[in-house]
Amino acid sequence: MIAIVRLYIRFREPNNLVTKTSFNKNMKYSILSIVLLLFNYTILAQRNVPKKAKKWLQEAKQLIKVEQSHQAIPLLQKAIKKYAAYENAHVFLAEAFEKTNQLDKAIETYDKLIQINPTLTSKSIFTKANLYLKYGKYELAKQELHQYLNLPDLQTKNVKKANELLSKSSKLIELKQNPVPFNPVSLGTSINSADLEYLPSLTADEQTLVFTKKIYEGNIHEDFYISQKINDKWTTPERLKVINTPGDEGAQSISADGKTIFFAASDRLGGYGNFDIWMAKKKGDYWDEVQNLGPNINTVNYESQPSISADGKTLFFCGKGRSPSIGGYDIYKSELINGEWSKAALLDTTINTTKNEVCPFIHHDGQTLYFGSDGHLSFGDEDLFKSELVNGQWKAAENLGYPINTHNNENSLVIGATGKKAYFSSDRANGEGGLDLYSFDLPENIKPKPVTYFKGVVKDAETLQPVLAEIQLFQLNNNQAVLTTTADAIDGSFLTTLNADNEYACNISAPGYLFHSEHFTFKTNPDGVPYLLEIFLQAIPKIIAKDAVQPPEPTRSKVILNNIFFDSGKADLLPASTLELNRLVALLKEHQNLKIQVNGHTDDVGSDTENMILSENRAKAVVSYLQTNGISSIRLQYKGFGETQPLSPATSEAARAQNRRTEFEIIP
Repeated sequence: MIAIVRLYIRFREPNNLVTKTSFNKNMKYSILSIVLLLFNYTILAQRNVPKKAKKWLQEAKQLIKVEQSHQAIPLLQKAIKKYAAYENAHVFLAEAFEKTNQLDKAIETYDKLIQINPTLTSKSIFTKANLYLKYGKYELAKQELHQYLNLPDLQTKNVKKANELLSKSSKLIELKQNPVPFNPVSLGTSINSADLEYLPSLTADEQTLVFTKKIYEGNIHEDFYISQKINDKWTTPERLKVINTPGDEGAQSISADGKTIFFAASDRLGGYGNFDIWMAKKKGDYWDEVQNLGPNINTVNYESQPSISADGKTLFFCGKGRSPSIGGYDIYKSELINGEWSKAALLDTTINTTKNEVCPFIHHDGQTLYFGSDGHLSFGDEDLFKSELVNGQWKAAENLGYPINTHNNENSLVIGATGKKAYFSSDRANGEGGLDLYSFDLPENIKPKPVTYFKGVVKDAETLQPVLAEIQLFQLNNNQAVLTTTADAIDGSFLTTLNADNEYACNISAPGYLFHSEHFTFKTNPDGVPYLLEIFLQAIPKIIAKDAVQPPEPTRSKVILNNIFFDSGKADLLPASTLELNRLVALLKEHQNLKIQVNGHTDDVGSDTENMILSENRAKAVVSYLQTNGISSIRLQYKGFGETQPLSPATSEAARAQNRRTEFEIIP
């Protein structure tokens, strides 16, 4: 009976142990009679097992327990050679073959088990079907399932389970027959090594890569490494300073601008237990201000695998053992509200299942979630899936397809802001050893929405030194702020993402300087080419006097208002101009000694006279708005220049759009 109980645990099928006997169907034994018969058979069989065979079995079981199945196999084979009808030895031999990826031998062992004890036919066939599914042999799995369903006396729930697996096999065969383009390329020997490299994350410009590496240095532990792409090549990775400790740092997500990192670490002082999620800020080349994200996210249980949204306001992560839960590992999210992380919410059953959902990655579009799961329709263990947020609801999870997914374990990837390239880890053949990092071009049907980025450096217009400026990004359709960040205090750099669905106004400001504005729209940039700019902020003169010895150079005293809008040929301010106009009002109210002249410019379309009048009327409209909002007319002048001062030769519509502008300049 011990062998039968072991088989019950091994196969984990809730069917009765006795589903078929080798006796004639017409012989009407009761269930009790069959159980007694099997009990007697097992007792007799166990009595005949030689002591040496039992000893070898016990040794083999211990080896399997500590993941040394290769060493267990010879012992089990010796036990079976000593006693051919040793059921337990066959059970563990099949398990050892399975754990060492020897599918054919595992199947052969289950077939021999049926010969030894025909009462285990249904269990063995069902197990073989699952093995074939696990190893991607879907046609063979279907054959075994058909054979299983033809057995007599199956319980209704087992028939249902078998039919579900049959349907799954058919769907997977169809997916495999319609492969998606997939050509993974190694990130190269500067990144990959004989150690394990995995769980990558990227900045929006795909120029900074952070990943986890398992290191063997006296003990085994995980650390984070960072690499920069220079001249299209990755630099030698370096350990992240401050964040890494002698303990384990397991998974991380670097923010779109590269200035914040969210990461998982275990058993740190100030943590809540097990793995918690932490955050650190970058200052120059160093990471600082390491802090636990607090009890709304972390518990005494497992929290790991964070993914931060491009705007830094939503954090997705993987948790286990916490409440609420659907089962296994689940995906949760928390939102940053007034500087505090909200209580983590469990994603619904569109994403989470009763099995495992892991390694979430929220794309820079803020609407496309990629994750690993063995609870949705998968080719084997965990597969990669995609879901889109539409009107506040997640769409049904979509398998990324074959051969991105296989019967092996695929559970994590990240995708660049443009949505064109994905990065993942794999233990593929011809690698550097174990898990390595790869990239591949993403097939069209599983791409996220297009996103580009605005990357720049803020400098003082006179000294050319970096300026610690504030960068604010607004959606023009509703004037809502979508992001506020700062330029790096050491080098003045910044980076922010831009979604193709939106039109943006960007304001860059710093104390003691005139502000700078930018306007971004995919209407004139349909390919999403990144915006790469140097921003020169002009210092606000402390004293403006008529008898100033040397007024500022014209090119350094003028600020283009890139977010002032008019209908074509008209001088009426459009509502989208309000954001920029209010910024100018605030500047003038803050600096009461400033006087400005608003200048209007047109392109070369139309007559010179009409353009001169139009430009002057537009400048006048801006001055009128400023007066209406409390700025004295004594401090304001306006002038139209028509088409006489173009910024670019009018050779294209983009150039003409640049020439159509409103600006202001400081006057004595």
